[in-house]
Amino acid sequence: MTTQKAVRATIKLGDTELDVFQLPNGEYRLSKGQACDVVNLDRKRLSQIFQKNSLKALLGEGKSLSEFTVKSKVEGENANLDLLPINIVLLLWSEVPEGKVLVQAAAFEALERRADTAFGIQRTEEERNERLKLRSQSKITRRSYTDILKEKLIEQYGEDGYKAMAKQGYFRDVTIKVNMHLFGQPHFKCDRDNMTTDQLVDIEHFEKMLERRARRYPEHTAEQLMQWMVEQF
Repeated sequence: MTTQKAVRATIKLGDTELDVFQLPNGEYRLSKGQACDVVNLDRKRLSQIFQKNSLKALLGEGKSLSEFTVKSKVEGENANLDLLPINIVLLLWSEVPEGKVLVQAAAFEALERRADTAFGIQRTEEERNERLKLRSQSKITRRSYTDILKEKLIEQYGEDGYKAMAKQGYFRDVTIKVNMHLFGQPHFKCDRDNMTTDQLVDIEHFEKMLERRARRYPEHTAEQLMQWMVEQF
């Protein structure tokens, strides 16, 4: 690995702060340590994840993480860091749940920026970060919310009963019911990125309340939780 000197700058992805390093050749990289920390990825699992078939298909057989790593000193600091290319970080993030959320939100913003340019729409960086933060948090909250409903259904109907209900469209029907109640429409083309900022705030509040209710009243079934939530909003 070559020793080079990089310049550090800090950016925001929603409410996630990231240090970005620019190499002398102009390339941008992220530190291996922080890339793991922001998505709660155990650093010891990096090499294992890198050997997944999905990554081998994209990068080529026999590639190792060290081949993409640059050991770099940082301008004005004593730090000596392992730096990864942004595309490799995104591939690693896409293999863990919290990372997938960041990758999806960042990809949406990249396309939205180009669409905004095409239509002459201007947004501040603060606005973009707020929208990205809400998208990311909404997806994380949604996963916790559906996990609670899944757990409740398994408790009540058993694993086979739950699988049958899921196959018959239980989560689709719940989503339609909630959307109709909160927003007066059945869906958002199956993608929360089509929601407005206010709608994202409302749905996240709804789902967080259900999580708190489930923790406070563990004896409640999925149906009781949903009924109580609908009555409250």
